[in-house]
Amino acid sequence: MPNTAMISEIIASPLDSGFAAGKGIRAQLGEDSIPQIRPTQILQDDEVDLSGAYGIRTQDVRERDYLQVGEVLFNNTNSTALVGKSAVFRSDSPAVCSNHVTRLRLRGDIQPEFVSLVLNMLRELGYFAYLCTNFNNQAGINTDTLSRVRIPLPPYSERVSLVNTMDNARAERKAKLAEADALLAGIDDFLLDALGIAPPPVNPQRVFAVRSQFAINRFDPHFHSPDFTRIEQTLSQMYCEPLGSIATFSKETWSPQNYDLPAFRYIEISTVNPQTGEANWNEVSTAEAPSRARMQIRTDDIIVSLTRPHHGSIAHLGPEFDGCIASTGFAVIRDVVEYVQREYLWCVLRAQFCLRQMRQRSSGGNYPAITESELAKILIPVPDDATQSHIAAEVARRRDDAHRLRAEAGAGWQAAKRWFEERLLQAV
Repeated sequence: MPNTAMISEIIASPLDSGFAAGKGIRAQLGEDSIPQIRPTQILQDDEVDLSGAYGIRTQDVRERDYLQVGEVLFNNTNSTALVGKSAVFRSDSPAVCSNHVTRLRLRGDIQPEFVSLVLNMLRELGYFAYLCTNFNNQAGINTDTLSRVRIPLPPYSERVSLVNTMDNARAERKAKLAEADALLAGIDDFLLDALGIAPPPVNPQRVFAVRSQFAINRFDPHFHSPDFTRIEQTLSQMYCEPLGSIATFSKETWSPQNYDLPAFRYIEISTVNPQTGEANWNEVSTAEAPSRARMQIRTDDIIVSLTRPHHGSIAHLGPEFDGCIASTGFAVIRDVVEYVQREYLWCVLRAQFCLRQMRQRSSGGNYPAITESELAKILIPVPDDATQSHIAAEVARRRDDAHRLRAEAGAGWQAAKRWFEERLLQAV
């Protein structure tokens, strides 16, 4: 078959997978560890993210296990939709991969970026799903099957042109996403400036003393950190009220036993985007309703995650959410005093000076949680109505612009991938 080649014909050494030994949280393993790349570190569209990688001790690593710059990483085991997700390893730092990742070390005349693009294209076309077999209840492709996969291989100059065009498209996509991120990241500074208060300094102190008369109700040292005291001092620059004085929490609950329909719309903490504060729901069978699916949602409710509240999983729900059911892991704010606008309240609850108050009043180690009674004590700045409107409008504008930029980034990248597929097929 002209202008095509099997994987076995373009690699410089036999296909190899990583291993599953000794992995753990890198921070707990100490300095004598390196990241181990799993399928979750291989992002779609040729990106590798090492930030959440598990670690493995260097004493458990052989010299040949270390990844080399330019190797293509292929997700060999996962759901059928994700098998074949590929990326080029570009880091100069030491790393290894897990046994769910196959390494392709290519011949010198074969660009890894081109091969990664082709593998991702084949995955999206469903080719690898067709080749998958079942390994330990997971779909997978072994090295023998992968080595026989045939890919288009146009002339070198054409491959260079294809890769350059896709690199430019990827750079444009990243720029738009970075611009969207910057819009959202700047909301906190804007909000503080609009309220006329200085940013509360962050300077965590490991050692501090607290007078006994100030530790009547809370004895956990974390609560009395000077960092949190500085937030109170910052908020004292303007008029504030406790959340419980300006809003009440809904107690309206739902029971699947009294629900006649076969499915319901369920909002859980994982369906609220902590970066944007936008919520979604999943369709869940009424017969399989989770025990935490109990909170009845109405139009205009504000939901606040009680688990890890400082992450910002806080959403203002519009009419499309009316009738949804939320997890008991949320506090549901329903009634708000007339002089506080709901959209403003949502904005300020997601501000860092409020999220840090929630962190202060939480308890627990790995999964700190806050009770409704403690949430009601956080201080909310209450400016005049014009300032509230200004803040709500600007945050809405930034959110809309970020939406637009993300949509443009996604549409542009999808168009580039369609172009790549058409151009590649024409070339062979």
